[in-house]
Amino acid sequence: MSTMKTPDNGTENRLHVSLPKLQEELRSENPDVPTTILDTMGEAMAEFVNAAGSMDMKSLAELSGSTNELLVAVCRVIADKPPIQIPYDTRPVEVSAGEGLGPPLSEAEAAERVRRLAKPTALESWAGEVWRPSDIKKQLGISRSTLDSWRQKDMVIALNKGLRAHVYPAAQFIDGRPVKGLGGIISAAAGNHHVAWRWLVTPHLDFGKMPPLAALKDGQAEAVLDAAHRSFS
Repeated sequence: MSTMKTPDNGTENRLHVSLPKLQEELRSENPDVPTTILDTMGEAMAEFVNAAGSMDMKSLAELSGSTNELLVAVCRVIADKPPIQIPYDTRPVEVSAGEGLGPPLSEAEAAERVRRLAKPTALESWAGEVWRPSDIKKQLGISRSTLDSWRQKDMVIALNKGLRAHVYPAAQFIDGRPVKGLGGIISAAAGNHHVAWRWLVTPHLDFGKMPPLAALKDGQAEAVLDAAHRSFS
């Protein structure tokens, strides 16, 4: 608690701030600010008040009409105080080192380690049911030549399986034809059919956590294409 004597009668005037209450008030009024910051600010404010309390009343009265001059005067009082001595840890520093990098691996050994760690994922596990051209011919009556033409024009999504074979996600067909709007999605995915299909079957917030493919089938081609451009831009 800081005390001041008035120049007229010598009685003590006490200038005091409760640090715990000040910090509590700061936390209450600023719930979004980290408490560590607020506590530090509270300590600085309390230090300011205590420094002002060490000044005589006459000096404070003369400065009461100018906030800037009061701030400067109190800061000078604080600056004149001896610096806070921070105790240093005098314990010896323990120097340690890890094992470091091992010897470089040969290309063959590195490939073997990757092979052991990698786990093959079946295409159907993320793409859903897929059809071969012969399946589509049987199910929908669409010829291989028509499928090839649609694939080359990005009207249908074709996924690579093996070196040259293509399979087609069954969910993209409606009434014997690919759902309208696939070309725009493929274009947004830079022509990558795998990326386009994975995006189409992944739940999306724009469509109530439903896959964009469901919205595309519902006729929301423009909204789906806009979402695709935002996702891939």
